[in-house]
Amino acid sequence: MNVEVVEKAEKRRTMRITGTDHTVMNLLCFELHNDEDVVFAAYREEHPLTKVITFHIETSDKTPERAISEAVSRIRRQIDEFEEKFKRALK
Repeated sequence: MNVEVVEKAEKRRTMRITGTDHTVMNLLCFELHNDEDVVFAAYREEHPLTKVITFHIETSDKTPERAISEAVSRIRRQIDEFEEKFKRALK
């Protein structure tokens, strides 16, 4: 996966991401929408065969980088919790 910042404003970023698809981006956007400091988060896949995504985020108080980092941390915790409960259910 490659991430390139193509636009950088004070509280807004646009990034071009290659090597991923809807699976990761949909999860990230969903979690970002749970953050009250995120004004806007969305992505667009250029073409399904190219695996190039344009991702936009705008925040109010925190930086976009901080909002993304916090969202990724929350996703990791959710995955860890799911894994733990899944393993317990299999016993």
